[in-house]
Amino acid sequence: MAGLGMSSHLADDEVDPIGVELRRTAGELAALRQSVAAIGGEVGELARREGVLARAELSESFAVARTGSMLGAGAGVLGLFGLGFADLTLMFLLALFLPLWAAAFIVAALMLGTAAVLGTRARAMFTDFQIVPTRTIASIEEDLRWAREQLKPNSR
Repeated sequence: MAGLGMSSHLADDEVDPIGVELRRTAGELAALRQSVAAIGGEVGELARREGVLARAELSESFAVARTGSMLGAGAGVLGLFGLGFADLTLMFLLALFLPLWAAAFIVAALMLGTAAVLGTRARAMFTDFQIVPTRTIASIEEDLRWAREQLKPNSR
């Protein structure tokens, strides 16, 4: 009897191969829906984490810029006051041995040299500053490549 039932089942499949194919396709579609939903959830989580990373990277860049700005401004203010009085002292000291105009010229040259050094140091603080979060962009591009790879047919 069991043999008859099995042959009857085989006969049904042989009679209705389209139904068998449709059942198999429906199962594949359900598996595909689950895979797409899982990938969508992972991509959403990835996007959230990339946002956190971008904020952290920008915060780090702005902290460096803020520090560089404060150092440059502080150097400028202190340089003006300190060098101003030191320059006057030096100018009057040189005026004892040189004409006043020559002493003033020498002191002015020293002031400009000092300003150039301070300006160069302040500018160096800004060389690493980037408004664009390059590490985050690279990470997002990598994530997009991964997601595309996951969605390719027959990638499994």
